[in-house]
Amino acid sequence: MVEPVAELVVLERLLEAGSQPVSRHALGQNVPGGLRRALDRLGEAGCRFRTTEAGQVQLVASGLGSWADYLRWHLGQGRVDVYRSTATTQEVVRRLLEAQGPAASGAVVIADRQTAGRGRLGRRWVAPPGSAAMFSYGWMGPGPNRGSGFIDRIMLASSVAVADALAVLIAPQPVQVQIKWPNDIQIDGRKVAGILVETFNSLRAADRCGAVIGVGINVTLRRDQITAAMTASGAEVTSLAMCGRSLDRLAVLAEVLGQLDEALEQDGATLVARWRRRSVLKSQPVTVRHAGRLMRVEVVDLDPQEGLIVRTGDGSIRHLPGATTSIA
Repeated sequence: MVEPVAELVVLERLLEAGSQPVSRHALGQNVPGGLRRALDRLGEAGCRFRTTEAGQVQLVASGLGSWADYLRWHLGQGRVDVYRSTATTQEVVRRLLEAQGPAASGAVVIADRQTAGRGRLGRRWVAPPGSAAMFSYGWMGPGPNRGSGFIDRIMLASSVAVADALAVLIAPQPVQVQIKWPNDIQIDGRKVAGILVETFNSLRAADRCGAVIGVGINVTLRRDQITAAMTASGAEVTSLAMCGRSLDRLAVLAEVLGQLDEALEQDGATLVARWRRRSVLKSQPVTVRHAGRLMRVEVVDLDPQEGLIVRTGDGSIRHLPGATTSIA
């Protein structure tokens, strides 16, 4: 791993402290070039600080100009691009994968604002600028696109990664982070994050399938910022801030991306076990919309390739792929 520059060391210490101020002595220990110079460089990248009466330093907000360098260092590899505004990060990553093939696998594109953000089943993803951690992640898997099973496998890995990352971040708050299959992450029954997986066959590598994983997490969203568009799907909306955790979006991105890297490499059995621990649906009767009609079913389990395993009213067992099924 490349040795971090001084400002990244300082930024990590401030992020780890969260909303707590840090003494200049602790902040500046073993920082090449000195603390003042590191803080000046972070300030130039858009970071904002507060100094207490005791001379301690508190991070008010990380600057977008620091995000790419910090995440590349924190994750140890990969391409990270940060946009102040874009239509949708999904299309940016898709173009990268189509142009570069496997060389772009692992690419991350983050945006402070999306003007045409989209969610699953044609829905919109809406978030006020500065309130959410929004990114798309490019991944190239072995073999051509194998249909809904491939999407379900990637969605499973993404949902458990985001849920487990948020559980780490929100601790020790006494709340429950759960997965509402296939793509919503909830805290105490309210939606805090959504995931969109889109796949395509790579023209540059016929033996590989491309996937673009889009994630949006409400971090600092306030109740007075919630609009009708955010609740159009019928879900109640929350944020990490509304759940009592004041977190910088960069800290959220770092934890989620680290967990996503790990989950994408895990086998299906491990992912299903992680899903079971957080699922709101396991052994529950639910109404699902599948193939254009509503069905009342009992959730039995999840298959990483074939989707939700359910028992219908006549006792038969069916598999419902995530790509064509939603919870009504």
